[in-house]
Amino acid sequence: MVWRKFLQVHVSSLLGVCFLASSGAHSDELAAIVEDLSPGVSEIGEIGLFEYLSPGATVNLAEGDWIQLGYLRSCIQETITGGSVLVRAEQSAVIGGTVERRAVECDGGNLQLSSDQSDRAGVAVMRKSEGAIEVALTVHGVSPYFRIDGGADMLELERLDRPQGTLKLKTTANGVDLADHGIMLGKGGLYRARAAGREIIFRVVKFARPGAVALLSRLIPL
Repeated sequence: MVWRKFLQVHVSSLLGVCFLASSGAHSDELAAIVEDLSPGVSEIGEIGLFEYLSPGATVNLAEGDWIQLGYLRSCIQETITGGSVLVRAEQSAVIGGTVERRAVECDGGNLQLSSDQSDRAGVAVMRKSEGAIEVALTVHGVSPYFRIDGGADMLELERLDRPQGTLKLKTTANGVDLADHGIMLGKGGLYRARAAGREIIFRVVKFARPGAVALLSRLIPL
């Protein structure tokens, strides 16, 4: 019992040191998104699927439980099993658990919003000029996932570089996953998405991939 108490205090102290080391990041910055998690973690109710996390957030995982995080700026995907997790700006600090990291394709600088900007979303993303149209970000999967804040009931999607009808899709759990609907967008296509009174213009890269593509590669915040 004494040893266990010492271990808990020691882990807390180490996480505190890690937090001080990561304090250079803005406290309102959204650093990561929860891509997936084991049933044991979701049952606790402290964290949910597709939830944004800011630097300084902590997650305690029981033995055998796991969580998958995608870092919005560094484009690092982590699968963490067990232990204590501290969210930092570009990757997690993990104590007492194991972590597997891999780099994935994503438009990192343009995915990262502040917690205030997430309420306004698309219009707040850094934009890149493309003629008369401002492109907010690019995606590397042909079936994007739209992470929508504000409780929108419907997502409207239209292609801008080729005349097509507007596609309307109902939202589920604050999002729309085109992969779940079997919808694939055109490679190289330019699109506008609207939801909850906001919009974002994005491009699908020419070599975008179908199928099981990492969430960061196809994430569109709205």
